[in-house]
Amino acid sequence: MKGMREFPTRRHGLAAAAILGGVLAGPHPAAAQDAALQAPSGNRASSGLELTECPVPGAEKPGLCGTLRVFEDRERRQGRTIDLAILVLPATGPDPAPDPIFLLAGGPGQAATVLGPAIDQIIPPAVRRSRDVVLVDQRGTGRSNGLQCPIVDLDEILEALAFEFSPESLRACRKAFDADLTMYTTPLAMDDLDDVREELGYSKINLWGGSYGTRAALVYMRRHPQRVRAAVLRGVAPTNATLPLHFARDAQRALLLLTEACAAADACERSFPNTPGDLESLLARLSAKPANVEAIHPLTQEPTDARITAEAFAGGLRLLQYGTYFSRHIPRIVEAGLRGDFEPFLSLTMPFAGQLIQQIYIGMFLSVVCAEDVPYLNLEKAEAEAEGTYLSSSASRYMTLACEGWPRGDLPDGYREPVRANQPVLVVSGDEDPVTPPSWGEEVARYLPNAYQLVLPRTGHFPTAPGCSAELIAGFLDRGSAEGMDPACLEEIPRPPFAVSESLPD
Repeated sequence: MKGMREFPTRRHGLAAAAILGGVLAGPHPAAAQDAALQAPSGNRASSGLELTECPVPGAEKPGLCGTLRVFEDRERRQGRTIDLAILVLPATGPDPAPDPIFLLAGGPGQAATVLGPAIDQIIPPAVRRSRDVVLVDQRGTGRSNGLQCPIVDLDEILEALAFEFSPESLRACRKAFDADLTMYTTPLAMDDLDDVREELGYSKINLWGGSYGTRAALVYMRRHPQRVRAAVLRGVAPTNATLPLHFARDAQRALLLLTEACAAADACERSFPNTPGDLESLLARLSAKPANVEAIHPLTQEPTDARITAEAFAGGLRLLQYGTYFSRHIPRIVEAGLRGDFEPFLSLTMPFAGQLIQQIYIGMFLSVVCAEDVPYLNLEKAEAEAEGTYLSSSASRYMTLACEGWPRGDLPDGYREPVRANQPVLVVSGDEDPVTPPSWGEEVARYLPNAYQLVLPRTGHFPTAPGCSAELIAGFLDRGSAEGMDPACLEEIPRPPFAVSESLPD
């Protein structure tokens, strides 16, 4: 592990065995749900970073785990501290490059280290052979003073699909947190990340961001440009985006592409000839009278009662649009719901929602969006954006309400201006992404003179890990440039067949 062997031992206290032992939108968080990272305790030092071998489920080699203590208030440099949880996955090849991959997780609110067991599904094998991968739980997530608001009631989980949070629950969370919630913004977290880079001894790094992680990567590039060799941004959420203003518009666009594909597939068209009309009728029915059904609780696996509102159903469909493996069920789910059968909807959305509820640290999520997005949200514009779509403007209303009592952090001057940087950047967008469509990637690339955008056909928010796109990304990182890139193979990305039968696949 070339970069790691060059660590100054006086600062890191690494044993030779740890050095030689070696060993994140997909491709989604569910891949690592049941594989808990077992990090050692008691191995940190307030003046530096110590790493110790730790097992990573599913990995052929152990990882290196540790913590780095930083001040919560980075400017005053006194008071409460945060121990940042770190996992280094050494390159699998014999002669790795000196510049690693720093993987920035999504959400906002997902812990990066939970992606360790799924890293081979996220980072192409060729990249894993040639570079270390560094995962840092961003302040407010995971074991870096994770700010979690427990949601266990099934109706609350369904409401969360529409971003509706109980004000009482949020107030209880705020009181329980040992944190200054104004100190959990993206710029502060990216300065933490640079402290980790420095302690690990890397001169330059490559950034790999997914979804919110792309915003974090862009902020890092702006604040520490001299430390970035190259960046891969998958599903771009720029600093000047205003979440959730465009959710309805972007989800509707993706749904139209999906229904066009269904119309072009004989079996789907025969079985579900009018999905948009059926969905409109179903949502009108649920608006008038929510459906009360029996469901399996995604966390306890016990049967319980569920109340499906129009907003919860629409929010669940939007969630399924994130990946084409899930979205191919949407025509059948809509048709079944119109017949009063919500089992297909619950069978797919409940496990998915349960995983997200467990993995997204809602306190950190709100500290980011309440400072960086919601203050710039215009509810009248949100209503106009939702006109003629299957989603209402409820997400914007609910997020505004959630942020009313949430402490708001300060942002640097010009934070929401487009990020300008000269480093090579590969922008990767899914053509059917319901939340970060290709237009967002185009907008970001306008200000990055060395950016190159790949638009993956028949792809949602979750990337397709193997095959053509992985090879293109690996080539970009190997060269540090998009020169000579030929995206023609992207047209070979297949669409999973639409689900038209009664049974769900394993």
